[in-house]
Order: sequence, then C-alpha cells, then structure tokens
Amino acid sequence: MALCALLLFVGMQPVEAENGGSADSANAAPAFPAASLTRAVDENGAAGTAVGDAVSATDEDDSVLSYALAGADAARFAIDTASGQITVGSGTVLDHEAQASYALSVEVRDGRDADGNPAPQEPADATVSVTVNVGDVAEPPPEPTGLTVTAATATGLTLSWSAPDTSGRPPLTGYVVRYRLSGGTWNSHAHDGLTTQATIGGLTPSSQYRVRVRAVNDEGRSGFAATGGSTTPVPEVSAVRISSQAGEDSA
Repeated sequence: MALCALLLFVGMQPVEAENGGSADSANAAPAFPAASLTRAVDENGAAGTAVGDAVSATDEDDSVLSYALAGADAARFAIDTASGQITVGSGTVLDHEAQASYALSVEVRDGRDADGNPAPQEPADATVSVTVNVGDVAEPPPEPTGLTVTAATATGLTLSWSAPDTSGRPPLTGYVVRYRLSGGTWNSHAHDGLTTQATIGGLTPSSQYRVRVRAVNDEGRSGFAATGGSTTPVPEVSAVRISSQAGEDSA
C-alpha cells in the first residue's frame, strides 16, 4: 500500500515548462488587431482633441495594459496610457496645408514577463504603426482692414485697403470690390490680382456712394471690410459725396 501511495503522489506533480516556470502560468502577450492602423483629426484641433478611436490591444489573460507613443512624430501627440486614446498634444498646431499626415507607433505592455512574473520595464509586447491624417477644414481669409476712400472726382473714386493676415491659411487669390448709390443695388467693380487699390469710374455726379471690399482664397471669402461709415472725399471736390462702410447684405 505504501508503494501505491508514493506512485500516486509522484503522478500529481505539476508539469514543469522548459523555461523553469509552470505551463499553467505562461503569459500570453497582448496583440493589436493589425500591423498598421489609420486615424484622422481635423486641422486646427485644440490640445486634447481625440484623434479618431482609441488604439487598443487585446489580451487573453485580461491583464492591465499600458500604452505609450513612439515614432517620428510622437512628440506632437499624447496618449492615454490606460485606454490607448491618442489626442492632439500640447502646443501642437495641426495645419493640413503645412503637413497632411503624421507617423506614429503605439506600444503596449502588460507588465509581466513570459512566465507571468511582474516586469513593468520589459520591452513592448506589441507595436502598431499609426498614420494620423489631418483633415482639411475650409479656412476663408479674414477681412481686409483699413478700407479708405483716398480720392474722388465728379465721376469716380479711388479706394485703398490693407491685406489681411493669412498666417496658417491658404494664400489670397484676389478681392471682391463693390459699390452702390446710397439705397441702391450693389454693383461689382472688376478687380484683378492682389493689389490693394481700386479706382471706380462712371459714377453719377453729386451723388453719395457706398463701397466695400472682401478678400478671397481657394477655400472661401471673408466678410466685407468695414470702415464705420466714414466719408472721406477729397476736400476740394465737393460735387461727389463718397462714403465707405460695411455692406448691409452678404452678396
């Protein structure tokens, strides 16, 4: 009977794995769903703006996972270490025209080695390449500034203005210049190029006119320049009353 009991005890010993740990305690590493992923965010997003869905891995052992960013453009973004959610980083200005995409890597760790022992500093268990595409948002230019009537004759007027600051926006492609008799219908004055001066002729003597200017780029038009309704005729020419002010409509 003693021999039988000894054999039973030996048969119940756990099987040792080749690496010295128990086969039952082997740790399954977390894994991402693909070797590369794509995420998107619109340009001009503020710091903390979510960049698409979270980049998350799965883990057969249901371990607590930790995520980190790496790669050429990692400094431009941040990641929630618990969820894998990428966000726009502090101080990052996303401008589609300047850079339409960024290259990142997301690393994941489960904090354990292959035997299941705690190992928080182990190399990443898995890495996935992430391309962040920056969406193009329509960015019309700001309004021109300083619209002024600089000269007037009995049948014409000359006006000038300053170009708006288009930093971070597409470049200007031109201006829209309009004029009308007070209370009348707006007329378009043909204006080519980026010069900030226009001379409108063929006006009716002894009449008051209103003028306005807006800037244009490939993504839209600004509001019309406003001058507060000031009137600036050349003093010695009193037969024509010229006023410059923002338009009452959006035409």
